[in-house]
Amino acid sequence: MNTSTSPPKHTPLLMDVSNAVLHVTPAQFDELCIHNPDLRLELTKDGELIVMPPAFGGTGKRNVRLSAQVTNWNDRTELGEAFDSSTGYDFMAIGGGKLSPDVSWIEKSRLEGTEIDDKFIPIVPDFVIELRSASDNLKPLQAKMLEYQRLGVRMGLLINPKNRQVEVYRLGRPMELLEYPRSISCDDVLPGFTLDVVQAGIWPEQKAETSAEKILTPEQLAHEVLLRQLQRRLGDLSNQNQSRIRALAPDRLLQLGDALLDFNDPQELENWLLTPRD
Repeated sequence: MNTSTSPPKHTPLLMDVSNAVLHVTPAQFDELCIHNPDLRLELTKDGELIVMPPAFGGTGKRNVRLSAQVTNWNDRTELGEAFDSSTGYDFMAIGGGKLSPDVSWIEKSRLEGTEIDDKFIPIVPDFVIELRSASDNLKPLQAKMLEYQRLGVRMGLLINPKNRQVEVYRLGRPMELLEYPRSISCDDVLPGFTLDVVQAGIWPEQKAETSAEKILTPEQLAHEVLLRQLQRRLGDLSNQNQSRIRALAPDRLLQLGDALLDFNDPQELENWLLTPRD
């Protein structure tokens, strides 16, 4: 007697590309953007495809507020055009990639005669903002800001809510680090414009702080300064390692300051912290 059998069930084959570096051509990148409109994609100058996840609600809210401030200022002055995070720029003709700042602005005369409605903008913006989200690593964002600077962006802001810092990149000048600012003057590029960081909700708790709450003892200040130097060199530190550093005695803190430049990654720092010292 013949018996019928069901076709064998196959387990879907999944490919883990979480640690892969994907390269595509500019034409392939454009096709990906057309067929995946819900994804935020970027292409580096070396042809590496960057896929950015959707922003969490808090980041999306802050980004809208940042964009609104630039847009409202531009509506009053009519000095140019402001663009949001869905806008793509094409820098391939000048040795760059295809990038999408969270906020950008271009002076009016530089847009004259350029069709932008149905393609990426082939003009380097005068001003950009990048807002670090909870899932963003700091070093790639810093590299992106340096790339903007290399391409000719006159002023760029990297807003880092996690570390309560803003990095200011001006054309032809070293990066300026602002600690926990309430506002940032952008007057040298956007005449009369000051970005209100508190109003944008970047660190809303700042409104409720009293001056007494901001005062640190000299010992606490020494710990925080060294922590920020280490984060600038190594990137994000784990909460556990931050706690270990804040608990160091003054003599150990001096030893850590001497050893700072010897570390190349957070693991070397952790090994140092866990090694008993005389």
